Amino acid sequence: MYQQSTETISDESGESDSEVEDADAPLLTRTETKHADKYLSDDKPSHSQPDDSEEHKGNRAWKLRAAASYYFSFIGLGMVMSALGPTLPGLAQLFGAGEATNLAPLLTARGVGYTAGTLGMGYLVSKYPSQRHRLLVLSSSLMGLLAIMMPRCSGGSGGIGGLYVVMGLMSLFGGALDLGGNVCLVVVWRRDPWSAAMMNLLHFFWGVGSLCAPLVAEGVGLQASQQNATWLCVGLVGMVVGLGPLVVDPPQDSTDENADTGPSASEEPSQGKIAIDGDDALLIEEDPAANADTNDVIPTSSPAATLSFKVAIAMLFFYYFAYAGAEHTPGDWLATYALVKLNASEDDGANLTAMYWGLLTFGRLVGAVLTVKLSAVQMMGLDMAFCVLGCLLLLTWGSATVSGAYVAVALLGMGLSTLYPMGIMLAEEKLSVSGSWISVFISGGTIGSVVLPLLVGLLLAKAPLALAWAETGFILSQLLCWLVVKSMPAKAARNAPTLSAEDTGANPAIDSTDA
Repeated sequence: MYQQSTETISDESGESDSEVEDADAPLLTRTETKHADKYLSDDKPSHSQPDDSEEHKGNRAWKLRAAASYYFSFIGLGMVMSALGPTLPGLAQLFGAGEATNLAPLLTARGVGYTAGTLGMGYLVSKYPSQRHRLLVLSSSLMGLLAIMMPRCSGGSGGIGGLYVVMGLMSLFGGALDLGGNVCLVVVWRRDPWSAAMMNLLHFFWGVGSLCAPLVAEGVGLQASQQNATWLCVGLVGMVVGLGPLVVDPPQDSTDENADTGPSASEEPSQGKIAIDGDDALLIEEDPAANADTNDVIPTSSPAATLSFKVAIAMLFFYYFAYAGAEHTPGDWLATYALVKLNASEDDGANLTAMYWGLLTFGRLVGAVLTVKLSAVQMMGLDMAFCVLGCLLLLTWGSATVSGAYVAVALLGMGLSTLYPMGIMLAEEKLSVSGSWISVFISGGTIGSVVLPLLVGLLLAKAPLALAWAETGFILSQLLCWLVVKSMPAKAARNAPTLSAEDTGANPAIDSTDA
């Protein structure tokens, strides 16, 4: 059929453009037939070759500028959203809350706001694609402004209630920036061999911001009287580094310029192959049975999904639920734990938090190198070993001395660094899941980030060692879920039902999400 369409559209046929369009109407769908010779004609091979023209080089430069603007924005995002942990004791003093654990509901407000922001931005970037960069800058600016207001909403009738509101709103715009940056990077680097590396770098720069937050807080001041200056510095950085997207043209999906270049939300999914060149796409009809045995086929709907698939999705859901607790517990409560349990200084608490985020960030770079040689199962086994050892030290040596806590936290930071992306890779290796199913089990992390930090804070108020036990429980829960999924045969659930974006509430512009 490919050859038939090639011969029909070729200029050698002598037919007019209108005759060619009518003749090929049954073969070509969702595209303008006048572009067909760009992909199919044997007389124009130069169009299918890599383009080394100035236009191509300019497009590459635009991609790099866009990526750089997102990276700077994510430095600000990581700094603002991670500043709460080391400043929590000072905020508790400023607001007259007593112990830092009394402000545990702040973490719930952060989780709820962040979730709402991701959902809202998911709708906006799909509804208004030409305004994506303006939405990013607006989100980062409002996030930074609300960060400046954090310690300034004390007193009057607001009190702690006003702090919760400001925290929720700040997190709302932080979640919007997170989702928007991921979507824009995916669109900019779509179908590019460097797309995976660029995505890893995006989250690396988030880690850079998270590392800087406690260092900035310690440098400016952690006392109650210094909270205004600390949050002013953090908020200004978040606002300034987030201005980059204003000077770069926003990315456009292929469907933005021509609605016929891809399936719309109301159309049935296509079974054809897509030939891609630049921003245009040509869909060629093809017998779906021809690819029935390939690993690239998305699982088709089945009357009854296999039990192994259901178990795997449930285990992955709880895996990410526990991961949210394991990642946020050290980041949010280490400074408080050092003060209450170890009688350490506030500087030691900030340094512990900074080291945790720093090694988690460094581990992502190391993981990017190791994944070239190791499978997802091997990487996760190595990560789990680091985490279990770190928990054992945190329960023993790390609960008695500050030096022991440093070693335990270092192991936890390295171990947790790649467990999030490797979970997605494990699901792909074992289940061949679609993006919609990925969004289902990753939602466990969103729920965990709302519930678990609050519970840890409440337990920490009663027993300081609760942080170490909670972290151990989260890691062991992840380990159990990983072992269940790991034991399943590869591609065992190929006949799982397919979910649409409407079924899951997922944003169709991306395949998955990162916390």
